[in-house]
Amino acid sequence: MEKDDGDEVSSYRGKKSYLRWTESMDRLLLEVLKEQKIKGQKDDRNFSQEAYRAAVQAVNTEFKMDIDAKKVVNRLKTLKTQMGVAVDTLNKSGFSWNDITKRIEAEPQVWDGIEKVNDDVKLIRSRELRNLELMRDIFEKDRATGLGATSAKERVKRWEKETMEMSIEDIDQMQTSNEVHLEGIDIFDNFAPSSTGYHAPTSSTQSMSKSSSKRGIKRKAAVIDLINEGITEVKDAMKDIALAISNTSRRVRSEDEVVQELMKMGFCGNLFLDALDYLVEDPVRINTFFACPEHLRPDWLCRKLGSA
Repeated sequence: MEKDDGDEVSSYRGKKSYLRWTESMDRLLLEVLKEQKIKGQKDDRNFSQEAYRAAVQAVNTEFKMDIDAKKVVNRLKTLKTQMGVAVDTLNKSGFSWNDITKRIEAEPQVWDGIEKVNDDVKLIRSRELRNLELMRDIFEKDRATGLGATSAKERVKRWEKETMEMSIEDIDQMQTSNEVHLEGIDIFDNFAPSSTGYHAPTSSTQSMSKSSSKRGIKRKAAVIDLINEGITEVKDAMKDIALAISNTSRRVRSEDEVVQELMKMGFCGNLFLDALDYLVEDPVRINTFFACPEHLRPDWLCRKLGSA
């Protein structure tokens, strides 16, 4: 029996009407969008309007319905959320995929434990996910985390490769439109500097195409994203350093505190003077002395004086 989901269509006198998405409808929708993706009708995250029109037409024709693109977009949001929860769950210990039943399997106590921290797990628990493979083909690389994610280093390498393949005309146009500053970026060292910085023929800027401009804008956005990530990483590193310093730093004990402690321990005469001279000679000794449990300090100090 097919599992269905509700998507509100209309409301009349307080009674709501729902569009019921069945597994068959989902599969047709995803198959059409996968085909549109292969045709190039999807960028990094979004489908084109043409792709949505094709999906709407296919669902309406096959199932004798009258939905619009908004319903398709809303359904895709639900499917994408479901896929994300499924992928994240499969990456956790104790869960496995049964390709026969098309379900994610785990012991009941394992499900109960993860459901306590993530209520979305209810979307996939004990549920057939027959379209999961299709969803992963279409959406997985869109996710900010998980198997489809790319690291900052990978994006830097990709951006550098794309930049090195740029023509001199592209670079000149980007610099003219303030899309990138060439000074201080070592990947442009193969261009000869002039007295006013890096220079490329200005006459070529008149022949720049719209596609070059779009590439420049995308590269600028990529650079900004990488800079923001770098700033965040530096801030996190500084917090870690500050915490480490805070945890390892010790309060410097004064000589008066050393004197008071020796007197409290009952040291007097030459023993008192020898102990005082030994400790104040090196601040590290004072820190070690006070780090010892109070009842062990006399034994530690006497042993050190005997070996000094």
